[in-house]
Amino acid sequence: MKKILLSLLLCFSLVSTTTITDLGQKASADTTQINKYLGSITASKQSDGRFLVTYTIKEDFVNPSYEKMTFGYHWPNKYPVAGSTQELSKKKGTYTYYIPKPASYIGQLTFEINYNLTGSYQEAKKISTIFNFPAGNTVTYHTVTATEAGAAYVLIVGAPALAFEFNPGSKILKWIGRAYLGWSLYDGFSNSTGLANTFPMLKAGQYYKTTSWYTSDGYVHIKYEIWDTKAAFDKGVAASYTGTLSSPQFPYN
Repeated sequence: MKKILLSLLLCFSLVSTTTITDLGQKASADTTQINKYLGSITASKQSDGRFLVTYTIKEDFVNPSYEKMTFGYHWPNKYPVAGSTQELSKKKGTYTYYIPKPASYIGQLTFEINYNLTGSYQEAKKISTIFNFPAGNTVTYHTVTATEAGAAYVLIVGAPALAFEFNPGSKILKWIGRAYLGWSLYDGFSNSTGLANTFPMLKAGQYYKTTSWYTSDGYVHIKYEIWDTKAAFDKGVAASYTGTLSSPQFPYN
């Protein structure tokens, strides 16, 4: 039998608890065997980072010695880390199990159902993508040194696994990956975003406050506030310059 491998993307809203559901209502001729056996499946992210999976098998597998169906996730190709996959039951019923907490990499996880009839036939159904990231904001304070002002750039660590390089002369903000606060990005990660023409040039003594955070849609954001001096910040004077930027979206593949 000709080998077939097709995927169907089912979208869902990301909330604090991520749930994947309603496969049976999204049936297509391209995933006949998956739709035949799988009634429903949910995967809910737990407070400890694991995923609780609950699924229903509608009927016993016809050829259990040769058929199998698996559910799990994989990382984009750039990440040097394995995903997680587990074989589902071949008997009619409702089951639960836990997917272990993903590795501490920041990136998109693709969840997928796979069906295999040994040596002859395959089906795949892509369920959704979930952005793996640390919660919360990271606030950093930095006083610009004479050396940094002379070099015309300043590097400030921010959200886990990232540092921000401000280049006011070229009006560029670089997003640089690094192992930081227990999290990592894929090797060689870097992005850049333009700074406004009004962004102030570096001067020794300037005081930077940055607040950075990730969001479930696959972006990282930074709010920057700049004072002429730390003394002005300490006195509660309003920042002389402020702005917010978002990085390019993290890759899915």
